[in-house]
Amino acid sequence: MKFIKKLIEICIVAIVYLVRLFPNKVKVLILEKFQFQDKVDYLKSNIYIHVTSKISLSRLKSVSKEPKTVEWIENYFKANDTFFDVGANVGAYSLIAASLGRNIKVYSFEPVPGTFYELCSNIKMNSLQGSIVPVNTCLSNNDKITLFTMSSLDGGAGLHKGLEGDDGQKENSLDFKYFTSIYKLDTLVEKFQFPIPNHIKVDVDGHELGVLQGAINTLSNQKVKSIQIEVDENIQSGKEIVDFILKMGFNINEKNLHPDTKNTYDYIFIK
Repeated sequence: MKFIKKLIEICIVAIVYLVRLFPNKVKVLILEKFQFQDKVDYLKSNIYIHVTSKISLSRLKSVSKEPKTVEWIENYFKANDTFFDVGANVGAYSLIAASLGRNIKVYSFEPVPGTFYELCSNIKMNSLQGSIVPVNTCLSNNDKITLFTMSSLDGGAGLHKGLEGDDGQKENSLDFKYFTSIYKLDTLVEKFQFPIPNHIKVDVDGHELGVLQGAINTLSNQKVKSIQIEVDENIQSGKEIVDFILKMGFNINEKNLHPDTKNTYDYIFIK
């Protein structure tokens, strides 16, 4: 097996060397023709995503990774509902929601540049640009321009350190910083005429509480029926997240251990 892997690596190096000898127009043509996309492991619809790295390759297994999230989307989302996918990454769950055939309107929030590009590419490749609106901003508890720290430049990467000061900061970050806009969800609804969502998914690598704090008025609206959120119970903000949502009038409907973790759970709250 090691021999085969080494042989493949040698072949790839040789191909790359040969391609460098070609004219630039030919290089671009080869790059376009060798773009790789594959089917997400969702059996009820043909959904494809671009694969540009080992990280985005793992997104093909989004259903196997979070089967309860997919069940929530299938069982709770009704015809003409609006879904806010906060921390959408390359859009696997947004694409699943939009493919249900229920005229669901999806707003996919993703601040990381490379990942946002892949999100937009995946929406277009699946011809769902009429159902999914990609939004290139962060949600938080205030409105401003601030620094965001990335763990990787690869599209589809996660576990970013993110907004400065989060208690969810991760080790071994690439520590590449860029400025991004952040808004309260309430601001988007009240000032920029975003619709009230019926369902909200929040997966933002440790800044979940900030997202909720910026959505108090929105969450108080009776149109909001359910929230799916990732909670790390090993940190203080984990308990604060659960208490916050309960005080907003929601009840815990499900609590499922997140794959490959010991203390992180995917909560589903309903009103």
